[in-house]
Amino acid sequence: MLLGLWLAHRLPLYGMMSPVEATRILPSMLHTSLRTAGVLLLALTAGCESLLPSFYTVPVRQGNYIDQAMVAQLRPGMTRQQVQRIMGTPLVEDPFHQSRWDYYYQYGQGGKISEQRRVTLFFRGDILDRVDEALN
Repeated sequence: MLLGLWLAHRLPLYGMMSPVEATRILPSMLHTSLRTAGVLLLALTAGCESLLPSFYTVPVRQGNYIDQAMVAQLRPGMTRQQVQRIMGTPLVEDPFHQSRWDYYYQYGQGGKISEQRRVTLFFRGDILDRVDEALN
């Protein structure tokens, strides 16, 4: 009972506040509420890039860069080492098809793919047998 009376005197109720107390407490509560709402809004929109306008998008390059000059250098009969010097390490070396190397390149900006290239090399043993390419 004494604890309840003590708490009632310590926690002011707005109806029982004097006007001087109200003008002192209410602006600080409003400031705190606005600050909390701002932080909450910032936290909720931090990951929503698609909802906010963006003026710059980062170009994204994926895979091995492939151009026509590199592919033109490839000749049947070349060794794996010679091919790797020209094309670089293959993006995909399939453990189930060790006689096949796949090179893939993709360039995009703003969620749109503007350039896509694929070259598949087939080996017979350690010797290049044929080249399958799809350059866009």
